[in-house]
Amino acid sequence: SPATQDRLMNDFDRALQEALENAAALLERRFRPIGKVVQVQGDDLAIFGGSDHGFKTGDQLIAIRGSFVDQGGRKVPGIMKAVAAVRCDSVSDQNAQCVVVLKGPAGEMPAAGDYVLLADESMKLIAK
Repeated sequence: SPATQDRLMNDFDRALQEALENAAALLERRFRPIGKVVQVQGDDLAIFGGSDHGFKTGDQLIAIRGSFVDQGGRKVPGIMKAVAAVRCDSVSDQNAQCVVVLKGPAGEMPAAGDYVLLADESMKLIAK
């Protein structure tokens, strides 16, 4: 029935969101700091992720967006792609204020719900 299909789709969406958040947590623990874009206004971004998560003022970040594709009536993860380069201008314990310094090749901009990863140049400074 349509109601059952809706419930199943909602369950799938929740499970997928949980899987993405678990993957983000794994990346944070194993590889590099990761944050989540919570608001965008023009070129300015508010990020959930601050000094407690490994970010500091001046860090260069890469905004990442995951796409989803329809496969037999279900949404499944598709391609994850970088959409912009951003710089942290102000960092508190849990949050950061950042600005877009380079849009994606097709003019992409970060959106609420995207993730941000510490860029290689900032990672090199941590390794030293």
